[in-house]
Amino acid sequence: QTWGMMMRCVPAYPFNADYSVDVQGSRIEVARHLCRNHPGATKAIVLFFPGVHGGVGPCRTPGETFDAEALFPTLAASVPTEHDIDCYRCSWPFMRPRMDYAISGACRVLHLALLEAFKGTPDDVRERELRVIFVGHSLGGAIAMQSAEVVATHFGSDGTGGQEMEGLEKAVVHMAGVCVLNGALDVGRACAAMPEGAAPFAALSGSRFLLVCGDADEVVPPEASTQLLAALPVEEKSQLTIPGGTHDLFTAKQQLVEEVGRFIVDAASIPTKTS
Repeated sequence: QTWGMMMRCVPAYPFNADYSVDVQGSRIEVARHLCRNHPGATKAIVLFFPGVHGGVGPCRTPGETFDAEALFPTLAASVPTEHDIDCYRCSWPFMRPRMDYAISGACRVLHLALLEAFKGTPDDVRERELRVIFVGHSLGGAIAMQSAEVVATHFGSDGTGGQEMEGLEKAVVHMAGVCVLNGALDVGRACAAMPEGAAPFAALSGSRFLLVCGDADEVVPPEASTQLLAALPVEEKSQLTIPGGTHDLFTAKQQLVEEVGRFIVDAASIPTKTS
């Protein structure tokens, strides 16, 4: 606990933010990448979450704390140029953020992103659907999973649960997909914390998942991804194991640009299942 508190006083890795959002007396940093036809044609919103160190996320050049061509910046820059998908990269001002702060920050960033997208909704449109995709690495993978549960629960299986919120009166929002890379999520602890008789991740039964792990990861054991895969109550789920992949997954960057990019586009395009 003392170590964790000390880490929260250490500035995160460098991150070129476009703006910041106030969260629980602190802030969350955001880099925004909007599609060409934003906001009227935006059909999906992607949020990216880095690990403990914050910053640009995985697949940095070894030994560097900043890399403009790391996985998340590459995806967030390329996906909106070819698809009607808005991307938002997040970071924290200090290392090892508290989970409640990170989840609150994720929800706040998503709320503002939805408001921005729905500004382009014509007056004569009764309802408009947007799909949400979260991508997280390491601690960011745990944040992505837990934030996705909150979002899916709030909007409900039919996606209309946010229509009482100002600016989202016409919104149909589906938690369409979650991609976790070397996710630092203790599935056993998450299941144990569930109320008796409750199924873990039940709110995400309509989402699709891609779990990525490196079999040489010395920070998060690859078994964590296998356990999460088994616990997910969904049909649309897959695991990609990177041979020789370390925690940062740098050697697999090009493969991940293709695989994660394809996952994002598919999740944004395929109708979401409802329970």
